[in-house]
Amino acid sequence: MTTTYSLSCTGAGGTTLASATVTLVAPTVLLRASPTAITSGGSSTLTWSSTYATSCSASGAWAGTKATAGTLVVTPAATSTYSLACGTATASATVTVNASGGGGTTAVTIAPARAALTTRQVQAFSATVTGNSDTAVTWDVDGTVGGSAAVGTISASGVYAPPPIAGVHTISATSHADPSKKQSARVGVTDLAGVFTHHNDVQRTGQNLQEYALDAATVSNPAAFGRLFSCTVDAAVYAQPLYVANLNIGGGVHNVVFVATENDSVYAFDADGARDPVGGGCLAYWYVSFVAPTVPNLSAVPVADTLAADDMNGAVGITGTPVIGNNLLYLVAKTKNTSAATYSHRLHALALGTGLEAAGAPVEITASVPSTGFASGVMPFTPLWQAQRPALLLNGGVVYVAFGSHGDNFNYTGWLLGYDAITLRQVSVFNTAPAPLQAAIWMSGSGPAVDQAGGIYFSTGNGLFDGTTNFAESLLRLDVSVPSHPIVHDFFTPAAQAALSSTDFDFGSGGVVVLPDSMGSAAHPHLIVAVDKSGNFYLVDRDAMGHYSASGNTNVQTLSVGPATESGGCAASVSCGFFSTPAVWGNSIYAAAQADTLKAYPVISARINVGPSSQSPDLYAFPGATPSISASGAGATTAIVWVVDTNANGTANSNGVSGAAILRAYDATNLATRLYSSSASAADTCGNAVKFTVPTVANGKVYVGGDGQLTVYGVKP
Repeated sequence: MTTTYSLSCTGAGGTTLASATVTLVAPTVLLRASPTAITSGGSSTLTWSSTYATSCSASGAWAGTKATAGTLVVTPAATSTYSLACGTATASATVTVNASGGGGTTAVTIAPARAALTTRQVQAFSATVTGNSDTAVTWDVDGTVGGSAAVGTISASGVYAPPPIAGVHTISATSHADPSKKQSARVGVTDLAGVFTHHNDVQRTGQNLQEYALDAATVSNPAAFGRLFSCTVDAAVYAQPLYVANLNIGGGVHNVVFVATENDSVYAFDADGARDPVGGGCLAYWYVSFVAPTVPNLSAVPVADTLAADDMNGAVGITGTPVIGNNLLYLVAKTKNTSAATYSHRLHALALGTGLEAAGAPVEITASVPSTGFASGVMPFTPLWQAQRPALLLNGGVVYVAFGSHGDNFNYTGWLLGYDAITLRQVSVFNTAPAPLQAAIWMSGSGPAVDQAGGIYFSTGNGLFDGTTNFAESLLRLDVSVPSHPIVHDFFTPAAQAALSSTDFDFGSGGVVVLPDSMGSAAHPHLIVAVDKSGNFYLVDRDAMGHYSASGNTNVQTLSVGPATESGGCAASVSCGFFSTPAVWGNSIYAAAQADTLKAYPVISARINVGPSSQSPDLYAFPGATPSISASGAGATTAIVWVVDTNANGTANSNGVSGAAILRAYDATNLATRLYSSSASAADTCGNAVKFTVPTVANGKVYVGGDGQLTVYGVKP
């Protein structure tokens, strides 16, 4: 209310008028409670303030005269309303009390409970609060509310965006009503760009040291790790699945797994399990077939045509693992012209984002070398009898494709052919035994390895050896600094090469691995390891490989590691040999020979320990297994060894029975600790086994190729 007072004064000089206005202001008061909901026995803080009041009076759940501003902690036993009158102004605040125990206990749950992300993915989390009417939560990352640039940020609605650096982070949701109640989720963030080649790198170590979502605690917990989904394909998957993160494809950015089959098909599946909105199966961003009906008169090659029906089932199409580079997927497809009854190998180069062929692709593979074994003086490449089993290699701008045989049948030798990665023009031709006599390059599906200087290493099988132009039963280092003139820069051949060849004990039955320099010594700083069908490790100095001596092996160390005794060896039995490739982590080699356990062998100062430091509780029948390693960084003190048991691959040279493959995981520091086996739960059953399958580990998932199926395991949400 406003009142005006006026005054008029008159004198000799005249009259003067003045006035004054007085405004009466009504008092105001504010009262709030924080939190507004508590559990029984909890407390809330009342805060109040007022204007234009000289005193305040409390009523309701409290009483008495109060100051015009203040705070008070209250602990009501039941839901209570607090009222305050300051002059003519009034206010109130209610504190809701939820019973403790039973359904009234405040609890927070968060979903998903764990996640695996690339640095460019985001994850939406949700939090559910029960036992309290106040369901609000506060989100934090590693204890920082809202996160930060260093650990990633999270919005008020729970959407997490990771940082650009790999690592492990904890996402927490804390109850607003009861800050003592919170729930957390573990997030592994990887900066892995992809698995672009067989066994992870060109050294063929089998290492993925950028895996942060899969740790021992997660993998060993059935609630946290297991089979996530499977994708149906049209034939067996002998090639290792390859993985690309953050690919521009399908109108967005996605993680993609590429799968090639023996029916000459390639699939680009969403690697995280997105479903096809039409068919409901795995979402394939693209699919390519190189045979009819897409390409008239072409089919995959019936395995009977190769006379090696005991070696593979069904048909022969894409067998060697492709390689990724230049935003292309390079692969070789073997086909039969059903009209002309002719056979071909073709090198394809498919755009990762579309599946379309690159300019100049495909290229039909042909080759020839001078040979005294042919009346014409020239030995041609024979597509039917040459098996493209080894993984492809991309090195120095050249795609290298190696060939062996189908079950040692007919006119085959070992070939390593190089094609310019851009033009696809053939730029290199090397033959292992132009006499000709065998010397296949097959290595149970592994690919040629490369050292830091660009030298290419591979091993060969049975056949002719003379140490000049014919190199059966040998480990070769090829100098390809001038691709058009590949030169045998150095080699190692076991002293028993003739006996190995005559008894079919291939030196080249498994892959070769370029070892890290930390395993070397002053005398032998640069090492490579090879294996054979007799169950031997061959440790070789890459700088002086040793050549050949009939009087004894000239390499650094030969060690028999088969299942008989570590020192006694396999007693010359192929039943305990290697049809696989070792893996490397830390200072140890991990290997599983046929009819043996998975074993870890320390390598110190260029010597492989005679006995294993640990071994698995599981035995691996034919063909043994090729391990893969995952760890959270190069300096990690723990790692996981992944192995696929493929004994039930259905081929005659196995046990002839088709059945599920078995994915297993072991603690790399002690292989006696099995962390996981897909055979432990029917829900985790893998697809039917395929020989020589290698698991691909990436971004919290494990991809396993099988007979007509890709099975995917990983972190459960």
